Amino acid sequence: MQDRPTSFTLAQARLLAVLTLINFVNFADRQVLNPLFPLLRAHFNVTDTQLGSLPMVLLVILALASIPSGYYADRFNQPKIIAAGVLFWSIAAIASGFAPTFALLFVSRGLVGVGEAAYAPAAQSMISDSFSVEHRAGAQAMHRECCSAVSRDWHLGGSWVRCTAGSMLL
Repeated sequence: MQDRPTSFTLAQARLLAVLTLINFVNFADRQVLNPLFPLLRAHFNVTDTQLGSLPMVLLVILALASIPSGYYADRFNQPKIIAAGVLFWSIAAIASGFAPTFALLFVSRGLVGVGEAAYAPAAQSMISDSFSVEHRAGAQAMHRECCSAVSRDWHLGGSWVRCTAGSMLL
């Protein structure tokens, strides 16, 4: 007879909720500029290729920076790594919003990728360490589900902003 796995503890639920919320903001920040491309094109007088480089630089730097971030997440304090990454990407995201030139916007989006790279390895490790084998896959799935919700909802929200307030933003 198999033992029934126990349900989540309050501490596990709280950890998963906080990490999922951070992950939601992480993915939302990756997608925030995409629906605003028409406004950015007009504001910076750039091409579609240049606009396409904004998410590309973030993702390439995110991928490259995730490798050392995983190494550090295995060896150092994971909550501190997450906090430092969130602070770094938040500052870079704010800089994106105030970038006076396309070049500075490009650089700040790349720096967002550096900050975001600190998050995933440390968060996934914390979830794996905090949940039993019976609950680990479900916890990881809940944590990652926000990604598809962000992709859908953020584009809808960004499109709404562009349609309703676009003329005020330029």
